[in-house]
Amino acid sequence: MPDSGWHAPILVRQIGENQFAFREKMIHFGMGYTPLMHGYIKCDPNLRHIEIRGIANWFPVCFSIFLMFILAMPLDTSDIIFPLFLLGLIWFIYVKQKKRFRQVKEAVQTLCEKESTNG
Repeated sequence: MPDSGWHAPILVRQIGENQFAFREKMIHFGMGYTPLMHGYIKCDPNLRHIEIRGIANWFPVCFSIFLMFILAMPLDTSDIIFPLFLLGLIWFIYVKQKKRFRQVKEAVQTLCEKESTNG
């Protein structure tokens, strides 16, 4: 994974044979957002197939919805700005993490290709 210093390191843990869980480190001083997803990697070396999934971390999403109801009640036309801001922020973080997850997939594919040529 390319490390620009701005992104949090990716932490990886093996959870089964050819199965791994990964996430961005929660506390990182260069990162400007709270991760919304954790990742799952499943590799099938015989078929040369790699599956990467993003699994939602529901706490930030539910907390944002909670904030919307607490801070934006009662709703009038000016109160819609805060919920729209939160939805935009969640969308921004999702897009950023989706890009990071694609980088993880590319890194895993590169490792698998190197191993298949060496093995």
